[in-house]
Amino acid sequence: MHPVYIYALNDPVTGQTRYIGKTIDIQKRLKKHIQNARKEKCHRAYWVCSLLDRGLRPEIEMLAQIPEPEWQKWETDYIAYFHSMGFNLTNTTAGGEGGPLLPETCAKIRAATLGVKNHNFGKHFSFETRAKISVARKGFKHTPETCEKMRLARLGKRHTTETRLKIAAGNSGKTFSPETRSKISAAQLGEKSHSFGKRRSLETRSKMCVAQSQRREKEKLLCLPTKHR
Repeated sequence: MHPVYIYALNDPVTGQTRYIGKTIDIQKRLKKHIQNARKEKCHRAYWVCSLLDRGLRPEIEMLAQIPEPEWQKWETDYIAYFHSMGFNLTNTTAGGEGGPLLPETCAKIRAATLGVKNHNFGKHFSFETRAKISVARKGFKHTPETCEKMRLARLGKRHTTETRLKIAAGNSGKTFSPETRSKISAAQLGEKSHSFGKRRSLETRSKMCVAQSQRREKEKLLCLPTKHR
């Protein structure tokens, strides 16, 4: 079993730590960072490239030698510690192989891909492209864990009035063909229905009853003839 080292990449000018990682060979790892800087697309690689462009190289420092089975925990702890000390690390994850993205990283990615910054902004996929996407996703199902995460993420969220009006305007005048209606009906019959075998609570049934009554009243008002003076 090889010894594993937790290391830091430091700025040669300021001495500030900019990256925390793990390796089994300190010097080989430094060479890899330098060799791959032009090939990789990540915050750390861009920082290394900025040093290389000025004729500089990052400095590597060994922080700890640890047992191999424990490296994920140690790397995660070191990254969290350096973040808490205010170091501007280029790490995009919390540490450990396949670790989740940091909240700060998620926020930066979101800001960088919103609106006109998104590479698909204003684009309309051709019928052929949409057909390919449809075929590629046919039969795809989210895992129960993913479904639960999506449910929790949406829980309690409501569309704004502006968004609801936009959705209503977008759907206004649209009608499904008989064939489409038949498919929707077949997809929701019996056990395929999301409500199959479920019993709604008394509270839920009461809310549905009130909502239907309000909808009927609104429809009656819309159907009233206009009075002319």
